[in-house]
Amino acid sequence: MTLETRLGYLQENAEAGSKLMSDEASDSPQVDAVFVHEFVNHKVEYVRGDVHCNGVENFWALLQRTLSGTYVSVEPFHLGAYVDEQTFRLRRERELTQEQLAERAGVSRNHIADIEFGTRNTGV
Repeated sequence: MTLETRLGYLQENAEAGSKLMSDEASDSPQVDAVFVHEFVNHKVEYVRGDVHCNGVENFWALLQRTLSGTYVSVEPFHLGAYVDEQTFRLRRERELTQEQLAERAGVSRNHIADIEFGTRNTGV
């Protein structure tokens, strides 16, 4: 994925100033200029304070199990809808309101609501 593609995707799907956590250092000052970027280098550490990738890794593992166990056959065109559904299920399972999830994710409540109601696709 090119830098332009990655930056465009981030700007389309995350609000400026959102926290961006990854497992490697940023290769782009352009990304760091728009987002609050924190990272962990897994060769050195897996967690540094509240900076980690454990939540997203857990989310993807649950999504993969759901796709292979529950839905079996998934068209790539619809994958974003499955991600949106998993977001809703995980939020409800953890007994979080949309406001609480939005605060933790560093986005607006409307952003979470749009994802859950299907008016904003998370994209994959």
